[in-house]
Amino acid sequence: MLEVTKRKIVQYLAEKGFLLRDDLIIKEHRLKLIVNDEYYSDYFCTPSFLEELVLGSLAIEGLIRQKSDLKFIDINDDCIKVNISSSSETKKNVKSDSEIQIKASRVLELMDKHLDSSPLHKTTGGTHVMSLATNDDIIITCQDIGRHNALDKLYGCCLKNDIKLDDKILFSSGRITNEIAYKTLKMGVKVIVSRAMVSSMAIELAEAHGLTILGFTRGNRFNIYSNPHRIIE
Repeated sequence: MLEVTKRKIVQYLAEKGFLLRDDLIIKEHRLKLIVNDEYYSDYFCTPSFLEELVLGSLAIEGLIRQKSDLKFIDINDDCIKVNISSSSETKKNVKSDSEIQIKASRVLELMDKHLDSSPLHKTTGGTHVMSLATNDDIIITCQDIGRHNALDKLYGCCLKNDIKLDDKILFSSGRITNEIAYKTLKMGVKVIVSRAMVSSMAIELAEAHGLTILGFTRGNRFNIYSNPHRIIE
C-alpha cells in the first residue's frame, strides 16, 4: 500500500496570495486487528511494516513473547488476522557483558543521521521516526504517522531478526512520554535519545528502572534527564 497520497490544496503566500497546488499527504490507514478469530483493536497507521507493527505491539502488550508465538498472519486492505499462542518457554535474551556507554559527541552525530534517515518525513513532514543504533551507526529505522506505531514497528523488526537490545540506543524524533518510556523498558533498551521534550512521568519511570533519557537533542546540545552515567566525554 502507498504511504502517501497526492491532493489539490489551496496555499496562501503573503507575497502571492492564494495558490492552487498539488501536495503530498502522508497516508493514514485504518486496519482492524483480529486475534485468534476475535476482534482485538484498530490500528490507525502508515501502511508499511505491518507485520512488524503487529509483532511489536503484541509483544509489548504481553500477548506474545517471541516471534515464533505468531503462528499465522494475513494482511489485506482493511484487516489483519493473526493466530497466536503464548509459548511456555521464553527465549532468554542474551545480555551484553558490560554497561552501555556512549560519547556525548557521538550522540549528536547519530541524531543527525537519525533525522536524515527518513525520506518520507522529509517529503511530507508527517511521520515520526524511531531508529535503533549501536555506538557506531544507525542499524534500523522505522516511521509512522504515530509515535507508538513507529516504536512497535521497530521492536517488531528486532524480534524478527533476533536483535538483542540492551546494548543499543533508541533515537526518537518525537516527545518521550510515560508510555514511550514504558515501551522502551519492555523492549530492554537502556538509552533513549529524543529531539523533543521529556515528560515528568517519563523521567520518574526512568529513574525508578535505570533508563537513561536525553531530550532536546539538537545541533550541538542535549539535556540528560535521568541516569547520566551512560553518557561520557
